[in-house]
Amino acid sequence: KDGTRLHPLPNKPFHIHLCLTHPDVRRISIERMLMLIGRQKERTFFTVSPGDGYDWCQCERCQALDAVPGVNVTDRYLDFVNEVARAVATEFPDQKILAIAYTEATSTPPARVSPEPNVFVVYCTYAPHTRCHLHDLTCEQNQQARADLEGWLRLCPGQVGVFDYPKCYPLYHDPFNPFRAMKRKLDYYAGKDIRFIGWCVAPRSFLDLFLYVQSKQAWDPQVDVDSLTRSEER
Repeated sequence: KDGTRLHPLPNKPFHIHLCLTHPDVRRISIERMLMLIGRQKERTFFTVSPGDGYDWCQCERCQALDAVPGVNVTDRYLDFVNEVARAVATEFPDQKILAIAYTEATSTPPARVSPEPNVFVVYCTYAPHTRCHLHDLTCEQNQQARADLEGWLRLCPGQVGVFDYPKCYPLYHDPFNPFRAMKRKLDYYAGKDIRFIGWCVAPRSFLDLFLYVQSKQAWDPQVDVDSLTRSEER
């Protein structure tokens, strides 16, 4: 950044991002990914993910790839992922690479770059584009998230999954679980040919019931959620 190498803070070791256009970073990343896959050939999915912070590289090469330099970095990130994915496809054609669409940095679909055929995009329903977790993606506060997700689905149909956050963080102990919101979400995901879904955290109120219902919905999105929440039906 500004010609100075940034170093992780002791309490935030993942907040500094690598220079994704640096040839050595790409070479080492490819070498290590091929090594990891070679040791775990029985596995299918391997993730190429940035850190969790916002301190993205500000060099000219990186910013030249960005739709909005230093802010919307999806093209920069996906260009890097694609180079790793092409190397993987040559040696391990059955393995897939996961890339995350996460936070305002990479949630928005790229402007110029498309995922390679062996890249699956995991859209994260997270702030700031997803602001409400008590309702589904039709909620006014989630319009940007829905636009993002549908943009990815148009760009690479059959290569999109979701990492959902079924918890309202500002209301961490809210007594009302998002059962119906998650039901509508899963109906939507199934209808859009979303290939897989993961969950990050869960409501603290009625946690076991929530996990039970979500497990049932994951197997069958058309399950009757109301019947699952009645004790006599379980």
